[in-house]
Amino acid sequence: MTEHIINSIKEAQLVLIGIGEEFDLKKLIRQDKRYQEVIEGLANEWLIPFVEKAFLVKAGNEYLEAYKQLAHCLQDKNYFIVSLCQDGFIRLSGLDTERMVEPCGTYDKLQCSEGCSRDLYNVPEELKEQVNLWLKGEISETEIERTVCPGCGK
Repeated sequence: MTEHIINSIKEAQLVLIGIGEEFDLKKLIRQDKRYQEVIEGLANEWLIPFVEKAFLVKAGNEYLEAYKQLAHCLQDKNYFIVSLCQDGFIRLSGLDTERMVEPCGTYDKLQCSEGCSRDLYNVPEELKEQVNLWLKGEISETEIERTVCPGCGK
């Protein structure tokens, strides 16, 4: 079956690829017992996406390899990708980010919860580091600084 898909891509002039939620790694990590324990023990629900991202980073190598193989197949092709996955691994594959859209968003950007603007902001590196330190047991959950909107402060 894989060979048939590869041959079809080679013969095509334009390739449209849809990647559904079933390829999203977060479904697998949500079944992880350690993840479930961490989520159940959370006092601050706003941390859930950041915890999910930390678990995704640890588990993502196999998925990243699949995306790299896709990038190799699409080399020198006219293509466009629509991905419903929120894990962000497709952006690490070498595929042209100008040729893809992720309408459900990713864990790498933030938007104001109050909708004061449509701007997207990068997740601060300090927040990622704090979540990882907390998951390792090196700091407490209360030491994680909540990020705020630069526009309205919410």
